[in-house]
Amino acid sequence: MILASLNFLFWGGFRLRCDYVENNTQPIKCEILKIHCMKGMRDNNRCELRYNNKIYTSINLVNGCEKYSTGTNTTDFYYDSVFDRVFCKSLITNVIVVVFATFFVLSFIPLIDYLRKKRNFKEK
Repeated sequence: MILASLNFLFWGGFRLRCDYVENNTQPIKCEILKIHCMKGMRDNNRCELRYNNKIYTSINLVNGCEKYSTGTNTTDFYYDSVFDRVFCKSLITNVIVVVFATFFVLSFIPLIDYLRKKRNFKEK
């Protein structure tokens, strides 16, 4: 339960920061150097790109890798100057928030069950 709570707080904070950057800055002009398309469910599509003469690796391509190609890109990536991080804009933010919120709430079921059993044991 604690791990689920920490996971929810981490990803929630990460997505809030990404949403803030997406809404308050313009997409950056960068050069995609390599694209790694993965086909399995557990694998992430990733790319390597250059922005301001610095190479950023393992950038998640959350919208699929078919629409990307090596070369200059001016529409899909954002730069977070606070954390010196480049990320791909996400169209699935709301889905992620709902999924993590659901798991967060469900993580309390074992605790509630434990407390209910403990209370019933004391009453007997």
